[in-house]
Amino acid sequence: MIQKLEHDGLVQHERYGPLTLTEHGVKIARSINKRNRMIVEFLVDVLGMDADTAKKDACQMEHTISNVTANQLARYLHTEKKKTS
Repeated sequence: MIQKLEHDGLVQHERYGPLTLTEHGVKIARSINKRNRMIVEFLVDVLGMDADTAKKDACQMEHTISNVTANQLARYLHTEKKKTS
């Protein structure tokens, strides 16, 4: 797996050495983290789920939703925040 991540330009790794994210790897990691937080927010604030279940579900969902769905979800949450402000 490390070789695949290295081949994809996401990490730098020397045999038996430390593993570090490349700039591209950091960008991808931040994107996944943002999706996760957004999904948790939706599940808890909109659907009323408990935080533990929302976090577990979001961990799986963040990797499978399309960019189109993620963008629509972000747009929805942004619009809802404006309404309550």
